[in-house]
Amino acid sequence: MNGAGERERLLPDSQALLQNLNKEIRTISHLLHPPLLDEVGLSSALQWYVDGFAKRSGIATTLELGADFGRVNSDLEIAIFRVVQECLTNVHRHSGSSKAIVRLNRSQDAVLLEIQDEGKGIAPDKRSQILGSGPLGVGLRGMRERVLQLEGTLDVQSDDRGTNVQVMFPIAKSSPVSSRDVKVNRLETKIVFSSSRAGSPVFQIAYDRTLLKIREELLKNRGYDVVSVLGNEDAQRSLARDQDWRLFILGHNAPPTTREAMVRWLKGNFPQTKVLALNPPSQVNLTHADFNFELDGSEEWLTAVASTSG
Repeated sequence: MNGAGERERLLPDSQALLQNLNKEIRTISHLLHPPLLDEVGLSSALQWYVDGFAKRSGIATTLELGADFGRVNSDLEIAIFRVVQECLTNVHRHSGSSKAIVRLNRSQDAVLLEIQDEGKGIAPDKRSQILGSGPLGVGLRGMRERVLQLEGTLDVQSDDRGTNVQVMFPIAKSSPVSSRDVKVNRLETKIVFSSSRAGSPVFQIAYDRTLLKIREELLKNRGYDVVSVLGNEDAQRSLARDQDWRLFILGHNAPPTTREAMVRWLKGNFPQTKVLALNPPSQVNLTHADFNFELDGSEEWLTAVASTSG
């Protein structure tokens, strides 16, 4: 086979390999820091994850969340999310349970997380390793170390009727909320739109398909009509200049130059409609956006959306 034929044969395999590699890199980056926490906060992120787990696994899984849970610091929110991920993964892989419950409550001084199943239980030697210092898999070891790092406690009760994992985290009195302040253009958050736009839909431009669906569901659950597209080109093709929009929402998962170009295009073609930009932590605000919010798990940006109803 000549060189050109060999290249043609290998090209599809190389492209498939690159696509799989890109997918794996995205998965690893999401595991290092779940973007859901930045997008919608811990409560909504957990509900989304539990619902998705139930659909993927076929295990009837419910989340019981304290009504006044509120916010805790970002390190604690990540730890809670990670523990839930690891515990539910183990329920799916090892327990044989058809049900699982995640409970999350807080007092003035502590957060109590509980994950319960009705499976076959954990062998005594494995339970001792989890609670002690014995060798563990990467996931369980990471969970134990994360709990200890935040001065929490881990307790595992297990028998042939199921397993109950209880984790207690103390709440630092000095940092009851995320240590990263939400960066908001304070002048712009005072703007109230004309009530004539109250029925107009929100137009969302996202740069990640998963986050697009999450934000869309979050907005629809709050009663907004939402149109969502992926990327600048789809947005420019989809937007009709005679359409009336409540607000443009711009996702964060793209280079600043790409997002700034989209804002300029929107302002040039829809000068009467405000643009809300969701920005990664530590990234500068988009100059031409009307609202700039740094994503730290806060839902303050939803307050700005609500202000557009007049």
